[in-house]
Formats: sequence, structure tokens, C-alpha cells
Amino acid sequence: MALLRLRRRARRSLMVALIAIVGVCIAGLAAISEEPSKPGPVAKREGSFAPQAARDAGAASAAAVPARAAAPTDIACPSGWSHFDNPVMHYGLCVPPGWGFTDFRQAAPLDQIPARQLENLHLLGNAFPWRPGSLPFDAVSQGAFDVELDVLPASAQSSDECQPMIRKQLGTSSVLTCEQSYDNAGMPAAKGSLRALKVIIPLRSAPLDEPGARLLIIARSRAGASSAEVTTLWQIVQSVHTY
Repeated sequence: MALLRLRRRARRSLMVALIAIVGVCIAGLAAISEEPSKPGPVAKREGSFAPQAARDAGAASAAAVPARAAAPTDIACPSGWSHFDNPVMHYGLCVPPGWGFTDFRQAAPLDQIPARQLENLHLLGNAFPWRPGSLPFDAVSQGAFDVELDVLPASAQSSDECQPMIRKQLGTSSVLTCEQSYDNAGMPAAKGSLRALKVIIPLRSAPLDEPGARLLIIARSRAGASSAEVTTLWQIVQSVHTY
């Protein structure tokens, strides 16, 4: 019996020791989990020290921007017009009611514009619902309006299109303009049924991958567009503000 009691005491002592060891391990793990996370290697943290412009550009390249928004308080768009801001090209403009941006692949105007498209945009008027597969020049010949907003590299030249050379004052900006005629096929012609007003606007901040670039606006309409329609096109161009 004495031997049996000794064995039982030994077992109890062993159990107590094991419980104590487990308790110490649990306490240690809890202490580790409560410590604040330590920063990783410096190489993984370099992004947090990148210049603000680079981070902004990275954010813009990974997102889409709204096609319509209320105008900022310091921008006076005509009554009923909406406002569009292009964070890649660093400009904004006013958009007439019923107009919208398109990728020519869907009937309705875009609600969100992917950032990858922001260097070449098409703003259409009197063209919705759009018929996918239609050609822009065909739509213009039938009464639609196509305002193309494109990045123009500093060294860009065109051999068969008019070169904006006429200087015009638009608000506080001095721009270059010219007018181009096209035939029904969209080819440059001395006289044609279609025409385009071209305007080059200097940018305050060019895209990161196009230093020295400018904004090229090509407003296409029928040659016989009414004076009211031409006025609307000029209102769009004049509303462009760079930043």
C-alpha cells in the first residue's frame, strides 16, 4: 500500500509539473501576441516614403474616375451642366446635359472611366444610345458631336491634318487653333461635309510618362452645324481648366 501511495504521489507531482510548464508556454504566447507588430525589412517599406505625386499617380492608375460630378465651388459651369475631372492629365471641364463619355462598346455613356483611358477620351453629344460597331464619323455625319481629348506629345507633328497655329485667348490661357474639313469617310479634304475644330491647350502638369505634353481637343461636327451647336462646342473648350 505504501508503495502504491508513493506511485500516486509521483504521478500527481508529474502532472503538476506538466501543468505548470503548459501555463508558462501559454503566458509566453499571449505576451508575444500582445506586442505591437514589428516593421518588416526596409525594402518592403520604401513605398511609404515615395513622393506624393508618384503615389497619386499610382492610385489613379489603379482606379476609375466618375464621369459626372458636381462642379467645384471655384468652377462656374453653365446651369444644368456637370463637371469632369481628369487626374491623370490634370484638367477638368464642364459637360453639357445629355452628353457623355464613351468607349464605343456600349449603348449608354460611361458612369466610370478606367484610368487607362484617361489619356484619350471621346465625349459625345446627340449620340446616345450608341450603337456598338458604328463608326464615329458616320455618327457625326448624322448629327452627333464628337469631342476628342487626347494627350499630345511635345514633338508630335501631323502631315495631312491642319496644324493649330492661330493663337486665341481662352480665359487666362493662350491656345492654338485651326479648323479641318473631312469627307464622309473621315479623310482630310479641302471641302467636306464634316469639320473639326482643333485646339491645343498647354498643361500645367503633364502626365508622368509624357513630359512636355499638351492637351489636344478635336471637336467634330457637321459642316452645316447650327450656330447654337457651334457655340456649345466652344463652351466645352472654354470650360477646360488645367491644374
